[in-house]
Amino acid sequence: MAQKGYVSAPDEVWEVLSSTLSLSGLRVLDLATGTGGIAARLAAAGAQVTALDLSLRSLQIARHTAQGCGAALSLVCGDVTHVPLAGAAFDLVISLGVMHYFRDPVPFLSEVHRLVRPAGWALIETPQKYSLFTLYKRRRMAQGQWEYGD
Repeated sequence: MAQKGYVSAPDEVWEVLSSTLSLSGLRVLDLATGTGGIAARLAAAGAQVTALDLSLRSLQIARHTAQGCGAALSLVCGDVTHVPLAGAAFDLVISLGVMHYFRDPVPFLSEVHRLVRPAGWALIETPQKYSLFTLYKRRRMAQGQWEYGD
């Protein structure tokens, strides 16, 4: 995993994207961007990236992450199940480590479908729902102690 400060972008995801798609000029939406690791990496490779998160703190971190990579992101505060952006506007909609938090993922998946253009791409990665990391993260969030946002 590539890390630099707050940057965290799984190498496996990067390898799939960079070997499958021409990234220059690609219109990308990163849903629940968190620290903005993959969004910054995509923007640095020439993609036009919109990074959405519900947490203002996460968006501040994502901005800092992008600046550290010499990249620019369009930042949007919003809910991944009600994204305040036009439909079919993105060549790629990406979401890393989010879907497992929903009891019912259908509203989230419907929104991904609405946002990606016809013949576009969606990449959704999710860890095991009950891994030690997700249990730790949920506990820290419940205690108001998760340092990367709400």
